[in-house]
Amino acid sequence: MGRPDPVRVQFREALNESIGAIVRDGKTCEEAITDLSLPPDQLQLLRPLLMDELKVLGVFNCARYRFTMKQTENWINAGRPL
Repeated sequence: MGRPDPVRVQFREALNESIGAIVRDGKTCEEAITDLSLPPDQLQLLRPLLMDELKVLGVFNCARYRFTMKQTENWINAGRPL
């Protein structure tokens, strides 16, 4: 096993929070990021991580964000709205 990505570790909570806001609460990506109130330099680091995680989110890995399979399926079937 390799070393953890320090940027991912730094933003673990922010990723969980923003992905939850998008999938569970139906917020847009920008709304979810804005709610975090991070400085612009940190947003530049977080945004690509967030987009990558949303691209690969599926029913097989939704438990890491504490989503039910149904919640994830609904979000995917809605076209993965961002």
